[in-house]
Amino acid sequence: MNSIVRTATLSSEPVTLTAMKNWLKVAPNVVNDDIEITDLINEARVQAELITNCALVRSTFVQYLDHFPTWGARELGSSWTTAGSHGWSGLGFDRHHRWHGEIKVKRPPLVSVQGITFIGTDGRPYTQNPGQDFIVDITSQPGRIRPIPYTIWPLTLHVPAAIAISFTAGYAPNSDSVSAGTIAEPETLTEAIAPSWQPNVATPQYSYLIDVNGNVEVQTNAGSPVTASGDNPPSWPAPGQTVPDGGCLWQNCGPIRGFWAPGVPYAGLQSWVILDFNSNLQLLNVPSLISQNIGPYSVQLVGVEPIPWATVLGGLTTDNGIAGAWICLGPYAALGDTGLAAPNSPEQQAAVTVDWTLPRTVSRFVKAFVMHHYYNREPYTQGSVNRVPDHMAELLGEVTIHDYTPTP
Repeated sequence: MNSIVRTATLSSEPVTLTAMKNWLKVAPNVVNDDIEITDLINEARVQAELITNCALVRSTFVQYLDHFPTWGARELGSSWTTAGSHGWSGLGFDRHHRWHGEIKVKRPPLVSVQGITFIGTDGRPYTQNPGQDFIVDITSQPGRIRPIPYTIWPLTLHVPAAIAISFTAGYAPNSDSVSAGTIAEPETLTEAIAPSWQPNVATPQYSYLIDVNGNVEVQTNAGSPVTASGDNPPSWPAPGQTVPDGGCLWQNCGPIRGFWAPGVPYAGLQSWVILDFNSNLQLLNVPSLISQNIGPYSVQLVGVEPIPWATVLGGLTTDNGIAGAWICLGPYAALGDTGLAAPNSPEQQAAVTVDWTLPRTVSRFVKAFVMHHYYNREPYTQGSVNRVPDHMAELLGEVTIHDYTPTP
C-alpha cells in the first residue's frame, strides 16, 4: 500500500482573491461573493492537483509504505532465484544493473525529505535521516530516495503503514508568473557547508577545514591551539605537506574522495579522506589497507551498522581487522558543491538546489475554472448545458506527471 497525507499547507493559493476578482470583472468594493470565490479558488487548485498528480502549493506530506523496496526474483544466468539467496551483491541490482531498491516520493515537485520513521522487526520505531541513512534526488519528478551506497533498506515489522516518509513538496510560494524550473547553485561557501579558516580560534586536534583549493586541511597539533591573528590565512601547502598557523599545524590531506566502499584498496597515510555512513569525514591512518567486505544482509539488522564508525573527533575505527585504520575528523555538515571544482561523489547529490516555480498555465487554469463555475452556478442556462471546457485540462499538460512504475 502506498498512501499520501497532506499534513500542512505552507504557501498561499496560486491565484489571490484580488487577482481573481479582477479576472471576473468583480469590483473590489463588492464583497458579497468573496467567500464563494475563495472556495472556488481552492476547489480549482485541488482539481488541478488531481489532474497533474502534483502539489501546486508548498505543503508538508507523509507518505506511508507497508515495507521498504524489495527486488524479488531475478534471473541469474539460466536459473531464477530470490533476494533471499543470491541477488546482485545483495544490494538490489539485477544482472542488467537495473536498480530495484529506490522509493519514489509522490506529489512532485519534491523540495526536501525530513526523515523516514519505520517500525523495526522488534516492534520499536526507528528514524533514518537524509545524508546519513539515505540520499534524496530532488531533480527528478517524482523525486527519489535510495539508501546510502553499499547499504540496503532495513527490515520492518509486517504491519500496514510500517514506514512513514515526511517530506515537503510543491511549487515555490508566491511564484505565479515566474518562469518555471529555477535551478540555482549554492550562493557561497559557508561554515555550515565547509569550515573555513578564522583568526584567533582555538582549534582542537583533528579538526578540519576546506582550503581554497578544495583540499581538507587537518589540524595535527595536540590540544586546542589557537590560529594566528590577522586577516589572512596561511599559504596552503600541496597535498601531503604541512604549514604552521599560530599554535596550529595544518596538514593537507587532499580532497574528499567520496563514500567509503567495501573491498576497496586504500593507500596513503593521512592523505585519503572519505565520508562514512554517519556523514562524518574519516582520514586514513595507516599506510594501506583493503576495506572489509559487507555481507548482503548485515545492514538489515536493526541498529547494526556494517562497520562501527567512530563518531567523536579523533576517534579511531577498525577496518578489516586493522585497528586505528581511520581517524574521525567530525561531521561533514552538507553534501554540497564547494563551487571550486566539479563535485565528487557524494557531492553531486546536492550540488544544486531546485525550487520549481509555478507555471503561468496553472494560474490560468484556476482563473478559467473559477470563472466557469462562478458564472454558471446553476446546472443549466438557457439554451445550453454547462460543461467545463476540454481545453482547460490541456493547460495543465506542462506540469502533469505520468508515472506508471510501481513503488512498494
